[in-house]
Amino acid sequence: MIFALIAVGLSFMSNWLGLAYAASTDFLIDISVWLNKLLLKIPMSSLEGNITILFSILISLGLLYILFSNSRRQLLFRFGISAFACFIALTIYKGAINKSEIKIYPGENYVAAFVPLNGHKTFVLISDRRPAQYPSRDYSMERLLLENKGSLILAYTGNVGINLADKVKTKKKIIHFPASIELQTKIEKVLEMKNHLPQFIKLD
Repeated sequence: MIFALIAVGLSFMSNWLGLAYAASTDFLIDISVWLNKLLLKIPMSSLEGNITILFSILISLGLLYILFSNSRRQLLFRFGISAFACFIALTIYKGAINKSEIKIYPGENYVAAFVPLNGHKTFVLISDRRPAQYPSRDYSMERLLLENKGSLILAYTGNVGINLADKVKTKKKIIHFPASIELQTKIEKVLEMKNHLPQFIKLD
């Protein structure tokens, strides 16, 4: 960002200097994107949701705690304490995300509910928003289903869900079946959902 601001300022003085700094900015962005993709492959290397704010505060406090050390011995001690605190926090966070955390993705033609189960399984319910929905293709949802770790149990209530199941099962082994209104009602009761998933339909 600093290089980009410098590039804008230098472009008024010299186009060549502006282009040089702009190229440097583009190169650094490419490196950061590549590094992020590489780090995302490491387990627990990324956080999502509001928990990121808490971890940002904890890490900042830990750094301040380390930087205000009066001696090398105290610095090493504080570094160890901070690293141990981060390890405990990440362990607690990992245990929390392993619990059932329902995620709902409201699409234009359907609603998808992801429900983590025990044993690295995920139950996914794809519900069309209206009857006889045209089986349009959703590449983002296909990628999300394929990138989901563990096995998938996919239930659907219309043509969009059928189309998603057909596309995903060619690349990943999944269990898939049509979900009736009765099954949807039972799922809501078991999960103690306060709100119903929008506009479920019944298959003929």
